[in-house]
Amino acid sequence: MFAGTTLLVAQTSIETAEGYEAARLEAAKNLAQQQNLRLEAEVAALKSLDRIEQIAVDQFKMVKPKTYTYITVDMVPPSATQARKAPSVAGGDQRAATTESWWDQLVAGLSGQRRTQ
Repeated sequence: MFAGTTLLVAQTSIETAEGYEAARLEAAKNLAQQQNLRLEAEVAALKSLDRIEQIAVDQFKMVKPKTYTYITVDMVPPSATQARKAPSVAGGDQRAATTESWWDQLVAGLSGQRRTQ
């Protein structure tokens, strides 16, 4: 009977200790979740475009542009594999050497100059 009582007391003691540990861990989890929410709010505030604009003006002395210029390009850019290949002049392909690239045409158009060849 003594052994049964001792076993019952030991088991109850272990369960009580585990209950306290579970409650402590639950409180730590809640605290971590609250801290996570605070940090997410802080990140959102730091990423605010108004804040970034204010830093640009105050610290870097930047100013907003007075006008905006939009440029449309009616050409599809070359694919990555085409951009890596240099035009071949050897073998009679003189057209590739004399034709302006789309980039040269764009720069000439932006600067208001048209290059003649």
